[in-house]
Amino acid sequence: REALKIPGAKAYLNSHMRTYLNLANTYFNYGEFKKSANAYLYIAKKYREEPFIVFALVKAADSFSNLGEFLKALTIYAKVISRYKDTKEYWISRFRMADIGIKHPNLNVPSLNIYKDYREPLEAYKEIADLSSKDLIKLKQLAQLRIASLYIEDKNYYSGIALLKSFLKNYSNSNLSNYANQLLLKSMDLLVNILYKKKD
Repeated sequence: REALKIPGAKAYLNSHMRTYLNLANTYFNYGEFKKSANAYLYIAKKYREEPFIVFALVKAADSFSNLGEFLKALTIYAKVISRYKDTKEYWISRFRMADIGIKHPNLNVPSLNIYKDYREPLEAYKEIADLSSKDLIKLKQLAQLRIASLYIEDKNYYSGIALLKSFLKNYSNSNLSNYANQLLLKSMDLLVNILYKKKD
């Protein structure tokens, strides 16, 4: 921040645009989300042709989400979804939008198709798990675990258990495997209780 006040900083920034990005990332990492949101949006507006603006837009939306300003976050995720389909941020935005749909389902969201993932989070997670690129393996894994959680929440225990067993078989070395195992044990416990009550 101090460096940006120095005379001649603008000329430097024309050659080293990522300085603004570094500042925005620092705000975000220190939990100063209002400042990080403004900084990321400034970057996205000032450097429209640079490839890192898609990252900046997603981080701006993440900042608003952390502030509890979910409609602002959704608006930015929707912009990424509509304009940047060939990027990893496209899939990340869909995932974040679905997450907001699960946690905050009653927001006054426009009925446009780009907000579909908010209204249909389960379908969004399925598409992310099946169609996103292989280099987004962590996102694909998280999507599968979200699907399993939704199955269990809907008392569709058999589908949840089958998905979790498949996850543990395919990703035994994942750092998410402990969470998957806990979710599996929870769903099996719930299922056993139901079967016991039915004397089955």
